[in-house]
Amino acid sequence: MNLQQEHQDYCEVCQQGGEIILCDTCPRAYHLVCYDQDLEEPPEGFWSCPHCEQNGPPSRDEAAADATPGNMDTCKVCSERDFLLTCERCPSSYHAYCLSPPLKELPNEHEDWICPRCQVVH
Repeated sequence: MNLQQEHQDYCEVCQQGGEIILCDTCPRAYHLVCYDQDLEEPPEGFWSCPHCEQNGPPSRDEAAADATPGNMDTCKVCSERDFLLTCERCPSSYHAYCLSPPLKELPNEHEDWICPRCQVVH
């Protein structure tokens, strides 16, 4: 991970703050219970998040894309595309079903949608 790149201050899964474990490969962070419900203690030593375990460390192009303004073109939770809600206050995008809890109704296309993290932070 680039030493100048800061870790996110919220859980990658539920988008909430609190006590989180930090990936040693990328800026992602997780609540212990969101990462693995059976773990009682954080992993020891070097730890890579599920995203990095599956996809490898982020490339320089991915890191540059993260710094580019505009909304993400993949879901912040599952990294899949299509039918994304885009936050009006940050670059994050989500599927309605990936949010915790999932949205039961999609917002009107003329309404501004604010992601769970921005609702808490702002």
